[in-house]
Amino acid sequence: MADQKKKTKIYSKIPHMKMSELMNLWRNALRIRSNDKDKFRHAQADKIIKKINEEWERRGKMPRNPEGYFDWPRTDAKSGFGGIQTENWLKTGLLNFMGYKVGETDGEPRHVRQRILAEIFSGPLPPVFEQSYLEKWADPSSAGRLHQLAETIAALTRNAKRRRDAKMNAAIRDWEADLEFLHDEYYVGKFRFGWPTSSV
Repeated sequence: MADQKKKTKIYSKIPHMKMSELMNLWRNALRIRSNDKDKFRHAQADKIIKKINEEWERRGKMPRNPEGYFDWPRTDAKSGFGGIQTENWLKTGLLNFMGYKVGETDGEPRHVRQRILAEIFSGPLPPVFEQSYLEKWADPSSAGRLHQLAETIAALTRNAKRRRDAKMNAAIRDWEADLEFLHDEYYVGKFRFGWPTSSV
């Protein structure tokens, strides 16, 4: 009973969460969902992901920065890790913002990365970027969404290869494995646009 109340409390908080809080909750739910050892928590993680996707869609339909409206600044702070968090998401790309990271130092395990990519391909995107940028990502599960996703990863791979830096080898391997995952899972037999190459 107490566990059910806790779940209901989380769901009711979602519409009032700041985007950074939503992203942390979304990423944690994805990590749980992509871990076979946490199967008993998969249903709850799926429900949280669904609720957050619905919230992103709701916020995406709201007018952006209507004239004269802004959130009044607050001075309260929750305890944290001792660093400064930024809300300026435009300094980073969509993949990084969604928690997609590669390489040995900072990278996510393959099953987490590919779960993130699957959600980016098939779900709504958080309305935190300029509309013109989000339009490049097209509709969920569309050829345009998959093309943008694959082209972004292929471009990152090509740029890393041009650097000829051994430190990038793990990142390149991750990107190429993820491109193969997207190709085999979503492209083959479904779409016909020219698949981007990661060779230089």
